[in-house]
Amino acid sequence: MNTHSILVRAGLALLVLGSWTFMLAPGVAAQATQPGFAILASQSSPVTGVVRLTADVVDEPGLIGVYFRVDGYVQEGIQTETPYEIWWSAASATNGEHTITAKAHYASGEWIESAPLRLTVANPVAFNRTLYADAASGDDANDGLAPSTAWRTLDRANQSVVAGDTQVPDLWATDKHVVIIGGGDTGSDCVGTSNRHGARSVTQFELLPMPPDVERNPVWPYWPTRLRTSSSHEEGVQRD
Repeated sequence: MNTHSILVRAGLALLVLGSWTFMLAPGVAAQATQPGFAILASQSSPVTGVVRLTADVVDEPGLIGVYFRVDGYVQEGIQTETPYEIWWSAASATNGEHTITAKAHYASGEWIESAPLRLTVANPVAFNRTLYADAASGDDANDGLAPSTAWRTLDRANQSVVAGDTQVPDLWATDKHVVIIGGGDTGSDCVGTSNRHGARSVTQFELLPMPPDVERNPVWPYWPTRLRTSSSHEEGVQRD
């Protein structure tokens, strides 16, 4: 008489039918995010200024992160936390249609690509104005179009600037407590300039989580994520 039995252990099924033995491995669950997932934009065409791009992917086990591309060029680094999004400067792009895509990367090595999102950029006509800001003697009630009618703050200038304008700030950090929001080369330049102006203190806040001291580069050839200390930082700064 044949013996029939089933043994189940550690997710494997062992089926014994007489002298025949079958090993059944568990199936691999399909990714919840499907090819052709959507990219959402904070503006509809025509767009200008800064546009938030969000990948509509499911935050699930095995998902490493999402890359964004504009016209085939990678934007920023891999986005590893939900919501998977970036801020795209349409003001720096040429007028006309641009194609945005995203790719979700999984630990299994699988890539899932989005459907393309096409946005038309329509930046305002450049006025080619020169705008002035002077922290010492400026006034935000001025028009900012000449050194004698300079604004006092960059915030006032930023509210008025359009594509093609040139800002000429006369701002000094001398004997001031300076707070820098953001990192990268621009943040490092702000640190160095503030120190050379003789700031009383310089504190820099990074918007993204602190990267590790060693390179974490999941997908070659993209730029590796690593905590870097520039010569400006070595001059002195509190990094939080």
